[in-house]
Amino acid sequence: MQLKELKAKLKESAPPHGLYLFFGEEEYLKRRYQAMIRDKLAVTAEEFNLLSIKNEKPDLAAVHSFLESPPFASESKLLMIKNSGIFKAAAEDQKTFWTQAFSSLPDYLCIVFCEEQVDKRSVLYKAADKHGTAVQFDLQDTDAICSFVLLEAKKMGKTLQRETALYLIERCGDSLEAVTSELDKLISYCDGPEITRSAVDAVVSRALSNRVFELTDAAMNQKPAAALLIIQELIELKEPYQRVSYLLFQSFEKLYKARVLSDHNMQLPAIAAQTGLKPFIVKKYLSLGRRYSAETLRKIMKSFAETDLQLRSGIGDDWTALEEFILKISAY
Repeated sequence: MQLKELKAKLKESAPPHGLYLFFGEEEYLKRRYQAMIRDKLAVTAEEFNLLSIKNEKPDLAAVHSFLESPPFASESKLLMIKNSGIFKAAAEDQKTFWTQAFSSLPDYLCIVFCEEQVDKRSVLYKAADKHGTAVQFDLQDTDAICSFVLLEAKKMGKTLQRETALYLIERCGDSLEAVTSELDKLISYCDGPEITRSAVDAVVSRALSNRVFELTDAAMNQKPAAALLIIQELIELKEPYQRVSYLLFQSFEKLYKARVLSDHNMQLPAIAAQTGLKPFIVKKYLSLGRRYSAETLRKIMKSFAETDLQLRSGIGDDWTALEEFILKISAY
């Protein structure tokens, strides 16, 4: 089911009983639609009629007891399960229990699964899709996030120019979770009716992924001084080296993949589909990697992996090794 269809379904007058499987990267929307279902069900006597399970495989005995007992002092019961992992890898007892449960839910019950990842080939995903409503929540494109920001600001009595909204998104990244958090700060910070670009500069720190991309951009464009300055800023902000290292390797990996696919005459939309990246991000990587061959990018990745292996072996200082690596690739 598409997100628009889910939205329309929840606007219907009937209580949203049945099975829902929400999955994907956009945590904010998953949480928002789960809250909409909970509000619409208006479950009372929650100690009897609400069961919430987070970040673990569900206890089948406890779930069975909850499913089989009728609601007490309420018309509905709600089972909310977050990041169970059963739609990616499940033991046989989990498969047997849930396939049976999905096919015979009592009419007073609503089950909402919120998962980060699923395997659409799995038995349980297919069962959930057959007997319930499965919705994928992908990260939104820039236009959708921009419209969201403008609307949310208006609801809170604030205005901002579209260019300012885009600038906010650029600093936060493409997660509604991050954008919403920073927008809340801006609304509190701004005394006047308008959220300005200068307010964004004052309040909103750049997402780490964006700073790492800027580091990659500076190094690949042979601007070692700018790259080293970014590293110093990351150190001062006490960003964890391992996280920076991981994101930097990912950045080079995306550069390499985009370049290889481009060399095989694949067009931007196809590259985006193949890599799972948004088209505007693919465009950035293609532009950044234009002056390097795929073979050179492969060598850079290999060099980075070797540096990381040395550090894991206790040879050298993390940040010093990173600075030396950046200087090395800036000279390619």
